[in-house]
Amino acid sequence: MYLTEATMNRLIETILDAIYPLNVTCAICGSEAHTDIHGLCAECAALIQPAGIIGGSGFIDDIYCAVHYTEHIAAAVHNYKYNDARYLCRFFASLMELPKDWQIDAVLPMPLHPNKLKKRGYNQSALIARELCKKYGLMLDESLAVRIKDTKSQRELDRSQRAENMKNAFSASGSVKNKRILIIDDVFTTGATMNECAKALKVKGAAYIYAASACMAGGDSAQ
Repeated sequence: MYLTEATMNRLIETILDAIYPLNVTCAICGSEAHTDIHGLCAECAALIQPAGIIGGSGFIDDIYCAVHYTEHIAAAVHNYKYNDARYLCRFFASLMELPKDWQIDAVLPMPLHPNKLKKRGYNQSALIARELCKKYGLMLDESLAVRIKDTKSQRELDRSQRAENMKNAFSASGSVKNKRILIIDDVFTTGATMNECAKALKVKGAAYIYAASACMAGGDSAQ
């Protein structure tokens, strides 16, 4: 029997809810304790440092980041991206409170190159984006842009090298014309990745580009 992507996503969500129910263990330290609405114990919640609106940059008109990329958040991000902890998408989405004045036509998760997607098995930004779309009643559209360049990791590159590494890495669909699009990523840093994606969208006629991430760090997202 062939299962559609939507059906597979619902099945995965059901399994995650059963195996990793919210408010049972802390999303960061994993301890069994009374947790808050984000799934954090009191100790970990006290370590969260909210970020917020950081203004526009380059081809991005507005940028929002939920929290700062502290040591504790970094550990959760690493677990999420590299240890198959997909259930943490709900935690990261819960941290994000999109500005009320944003007028969004469609949500685009930061695209992964097919090679990276195959290696990881999932797009961590897409999982967060799906949770946000459910939370705010927004439309998810992963077809708006694709990653056409298999870039090397941004982790060890400086700001100028990151920008050069991401140059022409994305291609956007003509369906973006006149749309106000929200790009979702897990970590925002120099913004090189998001900005290049925004550039591709603007070239195809997108009217306005919002960007939102769960965390704000000091270097670009290591995708």
